[in-house]
Amino acid sequence: MASAQAVQLRGGDILVGEIKDWDGQGFVLVRTDNGGELKLRWSHLTQGSAKLLRTKLGLLTTEVGEVTVRADVVRYRGPSGTPDEVVGRRVKDDRDFIYVQRCRDVTKISKSDVLGFSERQVTPFEVFTVADYYNDQVAEFAPGEDADKHLALAEKLMRVRDYEHAEKHMLEAKKLGGGRQPKVLEQRLQHLVFLKGAKEEQGLLDEIRTATNRGEFKRAAEKIAAFKEKYPSSKLGGELERLEKGYTQTRERVLTRDVARLWYKYIQIFAARKVGESKVTLALAKQYAERMMGKEIREKIAAARALQTDEVEAMWKKRDEVAGAIQQQHYYYSMGSWVLGEKEVLKGTKQGEAEAKQAKTTKDTKETELEQMLKRRQEALRRAREAAKKGRRGGGPAGKGQADVKKEVTPEDWWNSADRHAKVSWLKAYYAEFSGDMTVTGAFVTPCTMCAGAGRVASQSSNGGDEYRDCPLCHKTRYTRDIRAK
Repeated sequence: MASAQAVQLRGGDILVGEIKDWDGQGFVLVRTDNGGELKLRWSHLTQGSAKLLRTKLGLLTTEVGEVTVRADVVRYRGPSGTPDEVVGRRVKDDRDFIYVQRCRDVTKISKSDVLGFSERQVTPFEVFTVADYYNDQVAEFAPGEDADKHLALAEKLMRVRDYEHAEKHMLEAKKLGGGRQPKVLEQRLQHLVFLKGAKEEQGLLDEIRTATNRGEFKRAAEKIAAFKEKYPSSKLGGELERLEKGYTQTRERVLTRDVARLWYKYIQIFAARKVGESKVTLALAKQYAERMMGKEIREKIAAARALQTDEVEAMWKKRDEVAGAIQQQHYYYSMGSWVLGEKEVLKGTKQGEAEAKQAKTTKDTKETELEQMLKRRQEALRRAREAAKKGRRGGGPAGKGQADVKKEVTPEDWWNSADRHAKVSWLKAYYAEFSGDMTVTGAFVTPCTMCAGAGRVASQSSNGGDEYRDCPLCHKTRYTRDIRAK
């Protein structure tokens, strides 16, 4: 750059001088005040000053995608009867057909097959050839003898990498006197010379950018490696660093969302698969959820997305930091809640907190109620024993009544009798709460449908009175538990 340029250092100082020998790492500033030369790195400047200067020097490339044109979109019924569309320029209509041009190709569509019309913004060379786009822009700018219009047209053409035509109009602007900003014109000409020499490099940078935006991360990584190998000393090295950083951040963001989405999906799949195995006991199912299910999910996601398991692990742990990755999941223990035990059923719930608080303030009352409950239970057992004796005297099977009272349903009994859906639901909830892979964000209880949260149910005794027994559905736990987890 022949003219003086002001730059601002991170410390706040402003230096003025001529910029020379710039590249992706930094530049040399020849100071105007004392003629001294300073070798500066881009990191020495404020972010805004560095970006402004690097843009002027062509070290931050302009994306082709920033320039868009209006295109016609015609939806029509294809040969097989399925809907299709063509994007291009609607160049001709006659009585029976519509003609849509895309670069050099023209699609002829019968009006009877047309389903609708719309418009879409696309990059120029999706619908134009280079020559056609240039002619279109010349007609739009109509520069004539106006140097400033020639410069504006040239800058537009530079943004789409049409450097040959851009140079033509810059030279024309110079011939016409340079317009209102002759110094800017000189800077643009120098910039153009640099860009023409780095056209292949910019093309490769565009490929990196496009692959990243499309989520083609393997291809983007390959292009980054190719750029480093082919252009190790490129003046666009700084732009490569910026794109590589963007690639890393975008890849992590997209894949973290993907990992989280698949994780939630595979919880259902692996729980159902385990329940479907023969001879799976409750003990084995719990052990699987605690130790193996998470490992298998990690391995499955790694294989599905060509990642290492440690990458999957890292992305899963970062899901809270990535917008859109977290999906709150609701899991239900349902009628298998009692297997956890009363304390675990109430853990972390408002009901559990309320009961704990009430227990502190009404301890004596609770003890009295407990004593009364035990007395009622003892009385119920006494009556049951008497009924059993009467049954034996009356010719009934010996010991039957007593066996009915004492027989208890075990957690394994519940597991063996539960249907497949109930088992899968229970195992998913247990994994979410006890594997350590997920965070429980809420716990809730619902009163048992049989005992209404009392824990006991009444039945008619043999002598016609009421007797109370433990609820056979919730087994005294009184509630069913469900959780939210992420």
